[in-house]
Parts: sequence; C-alpha cells; structure tokens
Amino acid sequence: MKKINRESRVLFSFGDQKRFLETVKEKSNMKWETIANVINIHDRTLRDWRNEKYTMPLSAVKKLSQTFSISVPKKIIVKNWGSHLSEAGKKGGIIRYKKYGHVTLNEKERKKAWEKWWNEKGRFSKNTVIGKALPVTKPDYSESLAEFIGVVLGDGSISKNQIVIYLHKDDDREYGKFVSSLTKELFKIPVGIYQHKTSNNTNYIISRIGLVNYFTEHLGMSIGNKVKQQVDIPVWIKCNPKYARACVRGLIDTDGCFFIHQYNVGGKKYSYNKILYTSRSKPLLNSVFEILKSNKIKGRFSKKDNVWLDSKESVEKYLRLFGTNNPKHLNKFQN
Repeated sequence: MKKINRESRVLFSFGDQKRFLETVKEKSNMKWETIANVINIHDRTLRDWRNEKYTMPLSAVKKLSQTFSISVPKKIIVKNWGSHLSEAGKKGGIIRYKKYGHVTLNEKERKKAWEKWWNEKGRFSKNTVIGKALPVTKPDYSESLAEFIGVVLGDGSISKNQIVIYLHKDDDREYGKFVSSLTKELFKIPVGIYQHKTSNNTNYIISRIGLVNYFTEHLGMSIGNKVKQQVDIPVWIKCNPKYARACVRGLIDTDGCFFIHQYNVGGKKYSYNKILYTSRSKPLLNSVFEILKSNKIKGRFSKKDNVWLDSKESVEKYLRLFGTNNPKHLNKFQN
C-alpha cells in the first residue's frame, strides 16, 4: 500500500502549484472532484494542493502531467521524504543525548533509562511529547480503509487525540486481533489494548492527533457523539461499490447480530439464519439499507433502529458478497 507521507514531494515556486492545477482543470474540462478521482485522492486534498496548503507528491504531478499533456514548471525541487526523515532521526539522537545524557542501543538499558527519566522528570514536565502530534501514515482510499471506517462508525469513537474501538472482551477476542492487525497494516502504528476492570469491554486505542486530523479533514469522519451528530458513511466510500461493501462489513461485524431463528409448526421444527443490523443514526441505517439494495439483497426496516436480513437467500447472498471477519458471527451459524 502506498504511504502518502513517505513519497517524494514536489516544491513549486510560490503560485506555480496553483497555476499548474488550474491549467489541468482548464485543459481537461473536468470538475475538481473528477480530477481528484483520476489520481485517487479526496477532492478536499486537491483543494488543499490548489491553495498551496500542502506540497504535492511527485507521483501525482507526473500522472497529471502525462494524462493531460501539461508541462511541469522548470523551477521545482523534488524532496525525498525518506532522506528528510533520516535527517530528522539524526537530530532526534542529539535531542535524546541532551535529555538523557547518553544514547544506548541496548533495548533493556534504553527502556530502563526512559523509565528513570519519566519517573524523575518526564511526567512532571510541561514540555513532553504527550499531547503533541506524532507522525502517522495516511493511506490512500482502499477496501481495507473503508472497512476500518465501518468498524469505527460501528463500535468506535473519535476524540481530539485518539480513536478508540470498543469490543467485548470474550465474544470479540478473535475479532480484536483482526482489528489490531488491520490498524497496524493501514497506519503502521501500535494499538494500545486496555481491559476494563468493571465491564466486559476491551478498548483498542489509537493515539495519534495526526490520524484524528486525517480522519476528520480528509476521510469525512467527525469528532464526538455519533448519534447526536447523526453520522453517515463518507461519500468517497458510497461512490465505490467495493468500498461500500467493505464498510458495511465493518459496520455489521461490530453493530450487527447473526442468529438462528427456530420455531415449531405442526410438530415440525424450522430453522432460519438471520442477520440484524442496529443503529440509532438514521443516515447510517439508510445507507446500509441502500447499499444492500444496490447489491440486490432484500432487507427490511423494523422499528426505527433496525435493518433485517431474514430470508435464506438474503443471508446467503450477504455472506457471499460482503462476508465477515468476525469469527463469532460464523460460529453462530455453524454450531
């Protein structure tokens, strides 16, 4: 998967990046949203580039230049981000030396030194890295990212500093491993796992201000109460059938229920597999219903918070087209 923040970037002279993109729009006769789709980015990102808020990746400049036969200004500088990080690492070593008195390569010694510094100085200092933005990988749109968005919309929350996913400590233990693995694959950062002492929840915590900003500014997510805000699936997901299916899978794996409906008629026992999805966000509920419908899966609304798949055909088609990554769901049907 391509990592946007490690790509080589193009530094234009002031005003040239804006003129380059406006030339692309004029020559292509396309809307900004369509141009964004050509290079597989969100249109908000493209607007930020046009306003010269951020530099552009070299790959995006090349693709636009080649696709629309537009010359790139001569006065540009291509900056290798990997080299930049390497240089930053050297500076970090100097800072560590000044802070701790030495730099050790032994992991046990390093950890011991850090703990000593933290207990004696770090936790009392106002100038620590806590609360400051740490680097984070910002992946391109993909099915994996869309599924993760579904998980967050289902059993997650977003605050100013972190993203937290709440799963049952026993029932979702195996699914928690999948969520942790997906997080590391997408964002290349560790997941903090916290077991509540007074509840059955396990919290999977991703603490990165930069990731929260990426989710809210570029992926269409919101900080705060999902029900109060009546959140919905982001547009970039709904516009792509594969992304839409992946997102719904994440939603139903977290906020859905698989069960077997059994009953007797005339002394004969009947058994049917059913799937129930519940959400108190009306836009989210409607979007799930419409995405199922677009895949020719017949769902039905029940009360105001539920979408049911209660026919054998609908359940089988859902499992075939959408699938599940939560073992507890399949185990219910297999037992």
